[in-house]
Amino acid sequence: MKNFTAKFTGLISRKKRNFIVLLILINIVSFFGLFRLNINTDYSLFMPKDSVEFELYKKMNSDFSSGEQIMFLVELKNPRIDSQSMNELIKIGEDISQIQGVKSVSNPIPPFLPSGIGVKKIETVTDADVENILNFEKEMGSLGGLSEYDGKYYGLYTVILENENQEEGISNKIIDIFKDTEMNYYASGDLYLQWKIFDYILQIVLTIPPLAIILMLLVFRWRIGSFKGTFLAILPAGLGALWTMGFLGWSGNELSLTSVLVPIFTIIMGSADGLHFMSHYIDNRNSGKDRMECLSDTLIKVGKPMILTTVTTVTGFLSLLVIKSSAMQQMGIFASIGISFAGIATWFFLPVIADSVKNFKNDSNSGKIKDDLLSHGLKLLWGKKAIILAIIAVVVFIPGITMIKTDLNMLSMYKPETDIRKGIEKIQQITDGGLPLFITYETSSDPLEINTADKILSLESELKSKNLITKSVSVYDIFSIFNNIIYKSETKTYPQNMLQLNLMYGMISSQQENPISNFLNRSDKIGRILVFPSNLSGEILDGIREVCTQYSNESLELKPVGIQYIMKDMNDSIIPEQIKSLILAVIMVFIVMLLSNRNIMISFFSIIPIGITLISLFGIMGYVDITLSIITSTMASITIGVGIDYSIHFSSTYQLFRKKYGSEKAVEKAFTYVSKPVTANALGLAIGFTALVLSPLQMHNYMSILMWVTMLVSSLFSLTLLPTLLKKLKK
Repeated sequence: MKNFTAKFTGLISRKKRNFIVLLILINIVSFFGLFRLNINTDYSLFMPKDSVEFELYKKMNSDFSSGEQIMFLVELKNPRIDSQSMNELIKIGEDISQIQGVKSVSNPIPPFLPSGIGVKKIETVTDADVENILNFEKEMGSLGGLSEYDGKYYGLYTVILENENQEEGISNKIIDIFKDTEMNYYASGDLYLQWKIFDYILQIVLTIPPLAIILMLLVFRWRIGSFKGTFLAILPAGLGALWTMGFLGWSGNELSLTSVLVPIFTIIMGSADGLHFMSHYIDNRNSGKDRMECLSDTLIKVGKPMILTTVTTVTGFLSLLVIKSSAMQQMGIFASIGISFAGIATWFFLPVIADSVKNFKNDSNSGKIKDDLLSHGLKLLWGKKAIILAIIAVVVFIPGITMIKTDLNMLSMYKPETDIRKGIEKIQQITDGGLPLFITYETSSDPLEINTADKILSLESELKSKNLITKSVSVYDIFSIFNNIIYKSETKTYPQNMLQLNLMYGMISSQQENPISNFLNRSDKIGRILVFPSNLSGEILDGIREVCTQYSNESLELKPVGIQYIMKDMNDSIIPEQIKSLILAVIMVFIVMLLSNRNIMISFFSIIPIGITLISLFGIMGYVDITLSIITSTMASITIGVGIDYSIHFSSTYQLFRKKYGSEKAVEKAFTYVSKPVTANALGLAIGFTALVLSPLQMHNYMSILMWVTMLVSSLFSLTLLPTLLKKLKK
C-alpha cells in the first residue's frame, strides 16, 4: 500500500492539471446528460415478475378493450341545481369524451331516462326535465352520478380509457377542462395516482438533494471544524450524483418512483469516504507536514477502508437484485453505480483538489480530537457496559420483529396532507367510493340468466354485509333499478322474465352512451363488477377473495382483479425475498471483510454491530407500525452496506496499528483516529436523510426514521462493542 500511495501521490503532483481538465470534461458531459432524462411513472415497475395477479389484470383489460378508469368529482357552484347547471355538467362530459384516448365517460346527468317501456334521450336538459332527472338519480341511489351533501351538489364522472392509450397527457387535458369551469374538483383512481407521481418525482429531485447537502454541511462543519474541509468532504458525493444522473440520461434510462432516490443515496452515503479522507488529511496538514507527505499518510491509513466501504455499500445495494421487482432491481443497480462513482471521485479527484487548497482553517474548537466530548462519552461505554447495552438492544427489539406487517397499497404511499389523499377521501365521503377494484366472472351459459344474476346480487349483498365493500356496480344492479322504474315494482328486483329482460337489454345497449358495455360481454359470457373496498388492507382484500371463492362453482367463476391485488401479491413475496437479500448481503460483506482482513475473528467481530443494527431496525418497524414494503425492505440491505462502513474503518485502522503496538493500544489509537469522522458521518447521514420529510410520499418519512436508527445504532456499537471485542484478541 505504501508503494502504491507513493506512486499515486507522485502522479498527482506531476499531472495535477490533467486531472482537473479530465474532471471538467466529465462534469460537462454529465451535465448535458441531465437534459436527456425521462421520468417513468409506471407502477408496473413495482410488480413482481411472473405475477399471476398482473396477468389477470392485463387479461381483464384485454377482454373488455379498456384500460384504467379515473373518477372526477366536481362541486357545483350553485347550491340549487337547475337546468343550466345540469347542461353545464353534460357539456363537461362531452368535452372529456372528445379527448383522444378516452373510451367512454359516465356523466352525472343520465344520457336517457326510462319512459314507459322505452327511453327518452337527454341531450339538453329543460326545466321540465329537472325533477324527472332528480327522481331518477334518487332511484339509482349510490349508483347515481349526482349527490347532495352538506347543502351542496356534486357530480361524479367516471372516465374509462382505451387500453393502449393511458398517457399522463390525457389527465392534464381532463383537468384543464375542469379548471376552465372554475369548479372545485377531486380525482381518484389507480391511474391518476400513478400520473401524479411525475409531479412528486420532480418535486423530490429539485428540493430534497439540495436540502440534504445543506444539512450535511452543517453537521460535518460542526465535527470537522473547517468549512473548506466540509465542502470538499461532500464534493465527491455530489460529483458522483451528477455523473450517475448524466449516465442515466445518456444511456436512455429513466427516473422512477424508486430510482429518484439514487442521487439522494449517492450524495448522503457517498460522502462517507470523503469525510474520512478530509478529516485525517486536515489533521495531517495542521500538524505541519509536507503536502505530499500528508496525502501519502492519509491514503495509507484510509485508502484501503475507502475502497472496502465502497465495495460493501455497493454489495448491499446489489443484494436487491434478488427481489423480483424491476423497480428494486433498477434502484440496486443505479445506486451501486452512484456509490461507485462517488468512490472514484474520492480516490482520484479529491486528493488533487485538496492538495490545491493552501490552508484549512479550523473555525471552531471542535477540530481537536482530544477535546471531543462525544468521542469521550462513547469510550466510557467500553467493556461490560457495551456488552450489556448490546444484550439490552437485542432483548428489547426482538419482540418488535414479530409485530411487522406487510401491507403496502397505493393510497398509503402518499401523505395524508397531499392533494391525492384529500381528493380520494372527499370522493369516498360524498359517493361511498374511493379506489375501486373489479370482480370478473365467467359463466357457462348466458350471463344474464336469472340464476346467475341472483347469485351475483347475493355476492354483492354479502360483501356489503361483511363490511368488505362500501358499494358495488354491476349490470344486475342496473337492470334491477330499471325494472323497478319501468314496471313500478315495489322493490328493486332483477327481472324474472327473460322476455322483459331481453327487451330491457336491447333498449339499454342500443343507446350511444351504453352504461353496461364496460361491465358485460354477453357473447363471450364474461362480465365484471365494480366494487369499492372499505379499505385497502390485506385483510379486506383476502376477505373479498374468500367470498368470491365461496360463490364460485362449475358454471360461475369469480375472481377479484385490480392493482391492489397486484400490490398484495408483491407484499406477500416481500418477506421470503427479503430473507434471501439479507443472507446474500451478509455473506458477501463477510467475504469482503475476510479477504481484506485475512483474519476470521476480526471479520466476525466486525459484522456483529450490523447484526444488532438489523435487529433494532426491524424491531422499530414493528413497534411504530412501519409496514415492510417494497420500499422499506431496502433499508435492511442499505443497513448492511452502509452500517458496515464504521466497522471497516475501525478494524482496518486497528490492524494497521496492531502490528506495531499490540492489540490493546491499537484499539486506543484506532478509536482516536476514526471516532470523530465516524460520529460525524453517522450524524450527517441521519440528519441528511431527514430532508426526506419534505417528500409527499409517506414511505420516504419511514426511510428517514429507519436511517436514524441504522446510523446511530451501527456507529454506537462499532465504537463501543467492536473495540471491546477486539481488545480481547491476543494473536
